[in-house]
Amino acid sequence: MTEWKKENQSHKPPQWQQVSIDKYIQRKDIKKIVAKSEDGAEYITYECSSRFLTGQEYQEQKILSDMQDKIDEQGMSIIEMQSNIEFLVCIKDLEEKI
Repeated sequence: MTEWKKENQSHKPPQWQQVSIDKYIQRKDIKKIVAKSEDGAEYITYECSSRFLTGQEYQEQKILSDMQDKIDEQGMSIIEMQSNIEFLVCIKDLEEKI
């Protein structure tokens, strides 16, 4: 696994990319950048951090990434449920005051 480095591309790069049989690129923090050329025309580039991985490292990192995505999704579900509960409590309090 190599160190993270900055990368710029003219198209949106994928988070995971296989470049050879046992070599992958992992990208993170992919950001769309709108810039202007010298003649004033706008153009879009993408900036991100990337690193190379072996096949084994790719498998490990992909599993960790997928697990983190699941945790994030479940965390959002918990936050949404908590908001709904708080809303229902507020409604109940209002009904009691009416």
